[in-house]
Amino acid sequence: MSQTLENQLSFEKLENLVQAIDKTTIKMPCGYRFHWYNEETALAHRTPRATEHLEDCLGCKIALGKSKANVLDQDTVANLFTVGIDGKKSHKGNLRSESGILTHYRTIEAIRLETGEVIENTQCWSSGFASCPHHHADYSLPLSTIANNLGSGWDNQPLRKMKIIDRKGSEILFELDAMYFLYGFDENKPFLCEIQRGNGSEVSTVKDAYDAIIPIAVHEAEKNGLKIERQGDLFFVAQPKKFVPERIIENRHNSYWLPWPRALGTGIDRYDSETRDQLIKMFESWQHSDYSKRYDAMVDFVKDLKPQKDTHIPKILNTRHNVNHIGLVIGRGENYPYVTGIVRHEGRQHAILNLKDSWYAVHKNNAVRSWQVPPRETERGRMD
Repeated sequence: MSQTLENQLSFEKLENLVQAIDKTTIKMPCGYRFHWYNEETALAHRTPRATEHLEDCLGCKIALGKSKANVLDQDTVANLFTVGIDGKKSHKGNLRSESGILTHYRTIEAIRLETGEVIENTQCWSSGFASCPHHHADYSLPLSTIANNLGSGWDNQPLRKMKIIDRKGSEILFELDAMYFLYGFDENKPFLCEIQRGNGSEVSTVKDAYDAIIPIAVHEAEKNGLKIERQGDLFFVAQPKKFVPERIIENRHNSYWLPWPRALGTGIDRYDSETRDQLIKMFESWQHSDYSKRYDAMVDFVKDLKPQKDTHIPKILNTRHNVNHIGLVIGRGENYPYVTGIVRHEGRQHAILNLKDSWYAVHKNNAVRSWQVPPRETERGRMD
């Protein structure tokens, strides 16, 4: 009898204790997994490794009812948690499992859904002597950001009702409290957003979720072959080269800001009445003049102004994105502005976007809410 066949027959005797995940991976009663890179190596080594592990592993003895120990090393606590065994803690008490929640210090390390699937926290606390345990998980999500913004205070049990809808790589669509959320990546940086549902559109995959947050106007522009740029939650659709908004309502040149109000009535009051009259006449006379001449004249006038209040940085659609120039077209009933110049994100979460070649219509994505996802639990995820 060949050695491989002998090992195969020997392993069959262990099948009531050891679970074969696939041809190269086995799962022990304690939750620990052995993995080999090819089937031949797995057949040769899995029986002796499994037998040795069963004899020495305290976690397996607990899972098989042969031990009642509650204080264990971190990895054993975490592995037992993945197979549904709670009430254990590490030697120093920093890692503990209780009622489907694995907690590391004060941070959620992982949760076990009511369906039995395990979700690990991408924001686990690991610094210096505080290391995260090693364990298997079915999914990875920013549980700290989810708990801080969608949870019920200190009670994390509602998170166990989460339902995974779809996964594509590291990106996940999930349901919580009848709301759909997308965990994805933008410029290799993670984000979390709530997906708007209804309007006849069904969201059942990660791709559907991305399509749902793209505004209809952007979909139409894409069909028409228009140039589209994006920075975070904002989409920019290029306009014809000769297009210029009827009103330029905010402007920047180097360190000089022209605080023209978005709705013509809020920012200009920082100047005295004489200066306000000059600004109004200036914009009216520049409406149909050459753009470069108008820009130079505007800079010369603005840089010597001394506003009565601190000047503000103009934001696009009340987001954390700002730009050199913002304009409006009066009378069309449009609820979006036009921009040109350099677009920056004040939190430096996105790469700088150069839109100097023309004016662009700005459309905010359709996400109901969105959050940045920091790498650590202590850094609360803020609205984007």
